[in-house]
Amino acid sequence: IQDVGEPPIEDAEVTLTITYPDSTVVTVVALTDTNGLYEFTSLIDEDYAGGTTNDPTFEISVATPLGYVPTLVDQGGDDTVDSDEHTGVTATPIQGTQDDTYDFGFVQEVAISGTVLEDVDGDGVFDPEDTTGIPGVTVTLTDTNGVVVATTTTDENGAYIFPNVSPGDYLVTETDPAG
Repeated sequence: IQDVGEPPIEDAEVTLTITYPDSTVVTVVALTDTNGLYEFTSLIDEDYAGGTTNDPTFEISVATPLGYVPTLVDQGGDDTVDSDEHTGVTATPIQGTQDDTYDFGFVQEVAISGTVLEDVDGDGVFDPEDTTGIPGVTVTLTDTNGVVVATTTTDENGAYIFPNVSPGDYLVTETDPAG
């Protein structure tokens, strides 16, 4: 849902795909402006019948901007502020009108990272002497529904990272290595 104060995304690539009854396909691309708005103008030619089976079909989609992931689709019951499916939504243009309800929401990706270290004195507290990373440890990222989102293994320094994760709450667990 588009909330007040959420920043717009500039230069997102929005594509309008027009498929004509004879199977001719035309694509028109627009980039969002500094306000996150886009527009397709002068699209319907004089041969457009309007409301018949001989009309072309229209689909609007948007490429996921770098560093973002799509947000939830069709939430809240108000089509004027919810996010539509970014991979494509059927549009129904009416000649001479403007429809600004085709909205696409994205959230910035995050990364979750850390290091699995040897607790030298066994006190459960990260102390200055606890600097030895443990390589080869399996680390699992689980969402709040108990679904495993990703699994990785620590590197030679005991570090791990889960890149490109959607914002949210997660549980990070490690499988204790032998010994």
